[in-house]
Amino acid sequence: MDTKTAHNMERSGKIIAIAGVILFGASLIGHLHYKSRLSSISSRVNSIEFEIGKLQGQRSLEISSLQSKQESCENRASLPNLDPFGNLPPIDDAAFFGCDPASLNKMSVQITELETQLQSQVQELAKPLPALYQQGDQEYFKTRLFFYSSIATFGLAIIGLLLILGRSLAFVNRGGDISIGNIHDSKLPINSGQGNTAVAGDAISDLVVENYSNSVRNSIRHLPTTSNPNADELKQVLAQLQELITQSPEISNEKKQMALEQVQILTEAGATPADPQKRKLADQAMMVLRGITSSLPEAAKLAEALNKLLPAVTSLLGLL
Repeated sequence: MDTKTAHNMERSGKIIAIAGVILFGASLIGHLHYKSRLSSISSRVNSIEFEIGKLQGQRSLEISSLQSKQESCENRASLPNLDPFGNLPPIDDAAFFGCDPASLNKMSVQITELETQLQSQVQELAKPLPALYQQGDQEYFKTRLFFYSSIATFGLAIIGLLLILGRSLAFVNRGGDISIGNIHDSKLPINSGQGNTAVAGDAISDLVVENYSNSVRNSIRHLPTTSNPNADELKQVLAQLQELITQSPEISNEKKQMALEQVQILTEAGATPADPQKRKLADQAMMVLRGITSSLPEAAKLAEALNKLLPAVTSLLGLL
């Protein structure tokens, strides 16, 4: 991953994360707001239904009492009006017990009035319920909508944070110091031409080598062609060097890192071939690469390739 791509990833991640956090906060506030309104509506509905139930219970007791008295009077009327031995004359005691026709008629009127009154009062109490039910359905829908929106926007914020984290894990240096691996007192400096990067640990990982190799590849790709007539051919040779060193299984990551640093120095010398300081550094880089070659067995593929490519680099750069 090159520096520009990494910067774009980080910038996109920040935008997505900020937007996700803002939208998550708004969705959460909306969810809590409509949940509070739904709770208020539910409380009103429960209160009305409780009042209706209470009223129905009271009126039912009054009506049941009158109906029981009517039934008792009907049962008394069906019994003979004699004493247990049948010796006494009939005694008309209906008025005494409130079971005479006038009293029965009055009870019937009271029952009808209570039933009518109960129906009227229930209808009056229940008037707000249809609107409250409809409003409650709407508030419930909004509550669920903002709840799922908060989940989605929270996921958006997580995606943004992952993009930022992914950019950090790409080991792309922007001029600061990055420490990788286990913390030790010794650090291996890597010169990428863009800043100082410190790699801590006992050994250089494959990922660090690959990252630095990409940096060298970018430097070779952007080698200017106006200052050096051999620039195109030099770019091809240096690209072969960079690729062979990176992919070689015959040397350790530490030596790969060292060799890639020399390729970077040769690339910078090719960008300014007239600079004596760069030429001096290029000579030293060639010595280091030849030293790495000499440490390899003669049959090693990398040694064979370097023995062919290094003279070409020397010629193209005009080195002694």
